[in-house]
Amino acid sequence: MSETHVAQTPYVALIPLLPLAGAIVLGFFGERMQARLGKHAVGTLAVATVTASFVLSLIAFLQLVGMEEHAREGGLLVTLLPWIHVGTLNVDLAFQVDPLSSVMILVVTGIGALIHLYATAYMHEDPAFWRFFAYLNLFIFAMLTLVLGDSLLLMFVGWEGVGFCSWALIGFWHTELPNTTAANKAFLFNRIGDFGFVLGIFLLFWSLDAHGHATLVFRHLREHAHLLDGMQLWGWPVVTLITFFLFVGATGKSAQIPLYVWLPDAMAGPTPVSALIHAATMVTAGLYMIARMNFLFSMSPATLHVVAIIGAATAVVAATIAITQNDIKKVLAYSTVSQLGYMFLAMGVGDYVAGMSHVITHAFFKACLFLGSGSVIHAMHHEQDMRKMGGLRPYMPRTFWTFLVATLAIAGVPGLAGFWSKDEILWMAYASPLGGTALWLTGVAVAALTACYMFRQVYMTFFGEPRWNGHDAQHGHGDAHTAHDDHGHGGGHATPHESPWQMTVPLIVLAIGAVLSGLICLPHWMPLSGLLDHWLEPVVKMPEEVHHWKHEAYSLTVEWAVMAVSILGAFGGIALATLVFKTGTIPPERFSNLAGGWLYRGSLNKWWVDELYDATVLRATLVLTHVLAWFDGNIIDGIVNGAAALVRVVSRVEGLFDNYVVDGAVNGVANGTFAIGRHVRQIQSGAISAYLFVVVAGVLGGVLAYYYLAFAGTP
Repeated sequence: MSETHVAQTPYVALIPLLPLAGAIVLGFFGERMQARLGKHAVGTLAVATVTASFVLSLIAFLQLVGMEEHAREGGLLVTLLPWIHVGTLNVDLAFQVDPLSSVMILVVTGIGALIHLYATAYMHEDPAFWRFFAYLNLFIFAMLTLVLGDSLLLMFVGWEGVGFCSWALIGFWHTELPNTTAANKAFLFNRIGDFGFVLGIFLLFWSLDAHGHATLVFRHLREHAHLLDGMQLWGWPVVTLITFFLFVGATGKSAQIPLYVWLPDAMAGPTPVSALIHAATMVTAGLYMIARMNFLFSMSPATLHVVAIIGAATAVVAATIAITQNDIKKVLAYSTVSQLGYMFLAMGVGDYVAGMSHVITHAFFKACLFLGSGSVIHAMHHEQDMRKMGGLRPYMPRTFWTFLVATLAIAGVPGLAGFWSKDEILWMAYASPLGGTALWLTGVAVAALTACYMFRQVYMTFFGEPRWNGHDAQHGHGDAHTAHDDHGHGGGHATPHESPWQMTVPLIVLAIGAVLSGLICLPHWMPLSGLLDHWLEPVVKMPEEVHHWKHEAYSLTVEWAVMAVSILGAFGGIALATLVFKTGTIPPERFSNLAGGWLYRGSLNKWWVDELYDATVLRATLVLTHVLAWFDGNIIDGIVNGAAALVRVVSRVEGLFDNYVVDGAVNGVANGTFAIGRHVRQIQSGAISAYLFVVVAGVLGGVLAYYYLAFAGTP
């Protein structure tokens, strides 16, 4: 198989490098710029760099549109410089725009630019305004590196980069302990997932190296992936182990069971952070990775089955928690976890394009919802407890209508973006060879719950009697960090007010996207159907059995029936929320008292998952650290200290031996030599008569010796 032709396109490098330049300038000179030129200059620079990246992303997309379909697989490439050339591993620092990455960079830069604009007003009173935008620009660079990198190694650089930036932004108000605790929690849970991701990369490289094709470049991996077929390790197919390890990484970044608990706590960060990182970009990294590595996941039905089950389970658990939360951002946080589960369900049943469709539509309506919640919090002077809101609709008309449109979209109301992407997922969950009735029913139940808890949020926030006058003495704040979500926005206003244009214009644009973005995933029986399928086809391919079924085995009647069930579920959820939280026809106590109140308490306390982690993983880790500390202090240190004592004893014995034996022998020889010298030197008196006596004695002794030897044997 020959290598895919790739067109070298230098301007592609500017897409990630412009936000990096903004981050560098703001990081090193932002404080002085803010002091001399004002916050307007800082905000303008931050927004301009991301907007310029969006324009270049749009140019790259249009250039791909103008290319022949077979040429889009290679896409547009820029190689900046050689990076790692060691042994059989050859990886360059290169960025590539193909149909899949082109969609992601449009989402990241487009929605990112809107959130940057929103944040210029939202964060305006914060003294560290420049630092916030430095982190935000750096995050955009890291996310663009993740989706544009042409190899797994460069993707991993961006993967770790968004993890670091997420930690910095979640803990942006680092003087408060709950914020730093949430940031550290996000960082640690992501590191657990990243360990699996690294294992997957290593195993993939070593396995291909065994066949003489060691590479981590995506286009080469796609070419040589078939070599892994039939390989086994520890009795398991190698491709199953590789994809499973990669999926572990995805559960960390994209907040799936068991690593999802960091995402709700991440709401400690400023609301623009929640909208950017935890709705539109970072949390989609795991899904993007699976779509990018589709050629490997399609080779392992076992891994896909795990992906589908984990996705469905996460969607259910998060939805059941969201329905009782009272913090306006916590509801959206658990909603995000649930919707991410939907996306993984689509990936698991083999329709990667359906998963990516929901990634795109969710980015619009969830970013709109988060920014809308920020607008509400801004108007309520830091308040996030929905029990202290109500009746805000006439005071915040633009925020209300955009929030309502986004809510209708996520609820799955026909005609809006969320309906089309959810319908595609539910249809595939029902009818795909990798799906099944249980997965489909789970998806329908989640859709109904989503509609219910989202309209509960709308009714508690914008409808009913105002509950925001004189209620601070009646209710305490929910979470410690929520009271400080919007530093500096107090302003002293007694009445809620609409947000400035920098905040409402992004809301309007995102609400329009929540309506129109569904056009990319219309069903096959409608005009303009399959736009995203056709666009991603060169690089995102379904498993063979799913592809054959989807294109050859349509049953229109069954498909409409499945769609009707999902519509009924959505409207049923809306109706239930209306009866309970708007008209009061059904008292909420009827549900909170079910099963003796256990279900309500479990949902309100997030099913005690954090407590379970504390009681098992955390305590076990602490016990292990205490055991290791005791072992280190008593056994290891005992061995080390005992060895040191033995060395000291040996050294003392050696010292005594050296002093008394070795030195004694040396000194004895020296003293004997000195004694002999003292006696011998007495004959050197200087008297001639003494010398003459010695000479005569010597001659006489010699003569006598000669005669003795000569005649001793004569008879």
